[in-house]
Amino acid sequence: MTKLPERSENNSINHLLYSIKTELCKKCNQSFKELGVTGSQFNVLEVLWYKDGITQSEIQRYLGIKASSVSNLIDHLEKKELIERVFDENDSRVKLIYLTKKGLELKEKGFEKCNAQTKMILSGFSDEEESKLKDYLKRLISNLGNE
Repeated sequence: MTKLPERSENNSINHLLYSIKTELCKKCNQSFKELGVTGSQFNVLEVLWYKDGITQSEIQRYLGIKASSVSNLIDHLEKKELIERVFDENDSRVKLIYLTKKGLELKEKGFEKCNAQTKMILSGFSDEEESKLKDYLKRLISNLGNE
Protein backbone atom coordinates (compact mmCIF):
# COMPACT_ATOMS: atom_id res chain seq x y z
CA MET A 1 0.00 0.00 0.00
CA THR A 2 1.34 3.44 -0.95
CA LYS A 3 1.98 5.79 1.94
CA LEU A 4 0.35 9.22 1.78
CA PRO A 5 2.84 12.08 1.54
CA GLU A 6 3.13 14.43 4.49
CA ARG A 7 0.93 17.50 4.05
CA SER A 8 4.01 19.68 3.74
CA GLU A 9 5.40 17.44 0.96
CA ASN A 10 2.37 17.64 -1.33
CA ASN A 11 3.08 20.54 -3.67
CA SER A 12 0.18 20.21 -6.10
CA ILE A 13 -1.59 23.53 -6.70
CA ASN A 14 -4.95 22.05 -5.70
CA HIS A 15 -3.56 20.71 -2.43
CA LEU A 16 -1.78 23.96 -1.62
CA LEU A 17 -4.93 26.01 -2.28
CA TYR A 18 -7.01 23.60 -0.22
CA SER A 19 -4.48 23.80 2.64
CA ILE A 20 -4.56 27.60 2.53
CA LYS A 21 -8.37 27.60 2.62
CA THR A 22 -8.43 25.14 5.54
CA GLU A 23 -5.85 27.06 7.58
CA LEU A 24 -7.46 30.40 6.76
CA CYS A 25 -10.87 29.15 7.94
CA LYS A 26 -9.32 27.93 11.20
CA LYS A 27 -7.55 31.26 11.76
CA CYS A 28 -10.71 33.23 10.91
CA ASN A 29 -12.80 31.24 13.33
CA GLN A 30 -10.18 31.67 16.08
CA SER A 31 -9.86 35.38 15.37
CA PHE A 32 -13.59 36.14 15.28
CA LYS A 33 -14.46 33.91 18.25
CA GLU A 34 -13.88 36.91 20.54
CA LEU A 35 -16.59 38.77 18.60
CA GLY A 36 -18.98 35.84 19.05
CA VAL A 37 -19.15 34.96 15.35
CA THR A 38 -17.59 32.48 12.96
CA GLY A 39 -15.57 33.48 9.91
CA SER A 40 -18.56 32.71 7.67
CA GLN A 41 -20.90 34.78 9.82
CA PHE A 42 -18.36 37.60 9.74
CA ASN A 43 -18.44 37.49 5.91
CA VAL A 44 -22.20 38.15 5.97
CA LEU A 45 -21.76 41.03 8.43
CA GLU A 46 -19.01 42.48 6.24
CA VAL A 47 -21.34 42.52 3.22
CA LEU A 48 -23.97 44.35 5.29
CA TRP A 49 -21.40 46.86 6.61
CA TYR A 50 -20.83 47.86 2.99
CA LYS A 51 -24.49 47.72 1.94
CA ASP A 52 -27.16 47.36 4.59
CA GLY A 53 -30.77 46.47 3.81
CA ILE A 54 -30.31 43.89 1.06
CA THR A 55 -31.94 40.54 0.33
CA GLN A 56 -30.58 37.11 1.18
CA SER A 57 -30.18 36.40 -2.52
CA GLU A 58 -27.97 39.48 -2.92
CA ILE A 59 -25.79 38.25 -0.05
CA GLN A 60 -25.71 34.80 -1.64
CA ARG A 61 -24.61 36.16 -5.02
CA TYR A 62 -21.94 38.37 -3.49
CA LEU A 63 -20.45 35.60 -1.34
CA GLY A 64 -20.91 32.90 -3.98
CA ILE A 65 -22.37 30.34 -1.59
CA LYS A 66 -25.54 28.21 -1.53
CA ALA A 67 -28.88 29.75 -0.60
CA SER A 68 -29.25 27.21 2.22
CA SER A 69 -25.87 28.26 3.65
CA VAL A 70 -26.86 31.94 3.61
CA SER A 71 -30.18 31.11 5.24
CA ASN A 72 -28.40 29.19 8.01
CA LEU A 73 -25.90 32.03 8.58
CA ILE A 74 -28.69 34.61 8.67
CA ASP A 75 -30.63 32.49 11.19
CA HIS A 76 -27.61 32.32 13.50
CA LEU A 77 -26.85 36.04 13.18
CA GLU A 78 -30.49 36.87 13.89
CA LYS A 79 -30.44 34.69 17.04
CA LYS A 80 -27.34 36.61 18.15
CA GLU A 81 -29.30 39.85 17.55
CA LEU A 82 -26.69 41.11 15.07
CA ILE A 83 -29.12 41.39 12.17
CA GLU A 84 -32.86 41.55 11.60
CA ARG A 85 -35.17 40.64 8.75
CA VAL A 86 -37.60 43.38 7.77
CA PHE A 87 -40.36 43.22 5.16
CA ASP A 88 -39.68 45.51 2.21
CA GLU A 89 -42.21 48.36 2.36
CA ASN A 90 -42.50 48.27 -1.46
CA ASP A 91 -42.99 44.50 -1.73
CA SER A 92 -44.30 42.55 1.26
CA ARG A 93 -43.05 39.28 -0.27
CA VAL A 94 -39.44 40.44 0.14
CA LYS A 95 -37.49 40.53 3.37
CA LEU A 96 -34.46 42.78 3.65
CA ILE A 97 -31.56 42.06 5.97
CA TYR A 98 -30.46 44.92 8.21
CA LEU A 99 -27.75 45.21 10.82
CA THR A 100 -28.87 45.88 14.36
CA LYS A 101 -27.06 48.36 16.59
CA LYS A 102 -25.21 45.39 18.08
CA GLY A 103 -24.17 44.26 14.57
CA LEU A 104 -22.94 47.74 13.67
CA GLU A 105 -20.88 47.90 16.86
CA LEU A 106 -18.77 44.92 15.72
CA LYS A 107 -17.59 46.69 12.57
CA GLU A 108 -14.50 48.46 13.93
CA LYS A 109 -13.23 45.47 15.91
CA GLY A 110 -14.05 43.18 13.02
CA PHE A 111 -12.00 45.16 10.54
CA GLU A 112 -9.15 45.43 13.06
CA LYS A 113 -9.10 41.63 13.28
CA CYS A 114 -9.27 41.33 9.49
CA ASN A 115 -6.37 43.73 9.02
CA ALA A 116 -4.29 41.93 11.67
CA GLN A 117 -4.97 38.61 9.97
CA THR A 118 -4.02 39.96 6.56
CA LYS A 119 -0.82 41.39 8.02
CA MET A 120 0.01 37.99 9.55
CA ILE A 121 -0.71 36.12 6.31
CA LEU A 122 1.45 38.48 4.24
CA SER A 123 4.28 38.62 6.77
CA GLY A 124 7.58 38.50 4.90
CA PHE A 125 6.07 39.51 1.54
CA SER A 126 7.29 42.67 -0.15
CA ASP A 127 4.75 45.13 -1.59
CA GLU A 128 5.63 43.86 -5.06
CA GLU A 129 5.12 40.21 -4.03
CA GLU A 130 1.79 41.09 -2.42
CA SER A 131 0.67 42.82 -5.60
CA LYS A 132 1.72 39.85 -7.75
CA LEU A 133 -0.01 37.42 -5.39
CA LYS A 134 -3.25 39.40 -5.69
CA ASP A 135 -2.94 39.34 -9.48
CA TYR A 136 -2.32 35.56 -9.49
CA LEU A 137 -5.25 34.90 -7.17
CA LYS A 138 -7.57 37.08 -9.28
CA ARG A 139 -6.46 35.16 -12.37
CA LEU A 140 -7.17 31.82 -10.66
CA ILE A 141 -10.64 33.05 -9.69
CA SER A 142 -11.23 34.23 -13.25
CA ASN A 143 -10.05 30.89 -14.67
CA LEU A 144 -12.39 29.00 -12.36
CA GLY A 145 -15.29 31.21 -13.46
CA ASN A 146 -14.57 30.60 -17.14
CA GLU A 147 -15.06 26.83 -17.12
